[in-house]
Amino acid sequence: MHGPDARLDHLDLKTLRMLAALLDTGSITRSGEMLGLSQPAASRAVERLRRALGDPLLIRTSKGYALTARAEALKPLVADALAALGRMFEGDGFDPAAARRTFHIAATDYGSVTVLSRLAAQVARKAPGVCLDVVPFGSNTLSGLESGALDCALDADEDLPPDFHYRELFRDDYACLVRRGHPCLSKKGNILERIAASPQATMMYPEGGRMLPDEVLRELGVVPVVTTLRTPYFMSTPWMIAETDLVICVPRRVAERLASVAGLEVLLLPNSPSFSFRLIWHERVHRDLGMRWIRNLICL
Repeated sequence: MHGPDARLDHLDLKTLRMLAALLDTGSITRSGEMLGLSQPAASRAVERLRRALGDPLLIRTSKGYALTARAEALKPLVADALAALGRMFEGDGFDPAAARRTFHIAATDYGSVTVLSRLAAQVARKAPGVCLDVVPFGSNTLSGLESGALDCALDADEDLPPDFHYRELFRDDYACLVRRGHPCLSKKGNILERIAASPQATMMYPEGGRMLPDEVLRELGVVPVVTTLRTPYFMSTPWMIAETDLVICVPRRVAERLASVAGLEVLLLPNSPSFSFRLIWHERVHRDLGMRWIRNLICL
């Protein structure tokens, strides 16, 4: 066998650790001492590395020895390789304070508002080397979880294929948002009738490659007089609602968060339908120690 694979046959984990030490110290002697190797053993390890990499790694200069350009370029690659090997042989613990890892999470803006904002604060405090990479929840999310491109996802109570796991985070229902001083707040009578008499903004949701309107108010018997705004974005609505007489129906947890940032009023809906919101992940990461940690944080 020829090529890079054949060169790897002559290397082992201790030699890789020798390379990491050499790149850190720039000295064969000090690197050998760090790993408990004699001078001849350290020299033989460096010679194997030089042959495998096709580079001298250290060169003599007027001020002593210095790393070659190739050696400098190897620093992050070697650090990543050792970190990956370390994760392969992790014991029973996961140290978030020392972890260097990115978790890829699919979520809608609803999940970002209700779950990820709290999670981000906890991760920043407990695991400063951990990055949360949030991507939009979409038609490719389940396949991404299955392939390993994604670690977990936040979604409502839809059917899942085999080999998927989930934990219910909470149940939510619906409420309406209006501006302070909205005419329906001063009127008497049935709240649903007052909402129906107001101009509506409607949330749009992706389904099967199409955008469909939320039908919660219609399920409650509210037929709006007129709809003047349709939007797929929760986070754009507070300021639209704050400057108009529009009424919008959104999940109650979002309504409460948005009301707090834009001076809005929350109208609770009688007999509102509810839904379960869940954390989902695939069997391939079910036993991963880092994923157990992030799942437990999310489920607190």
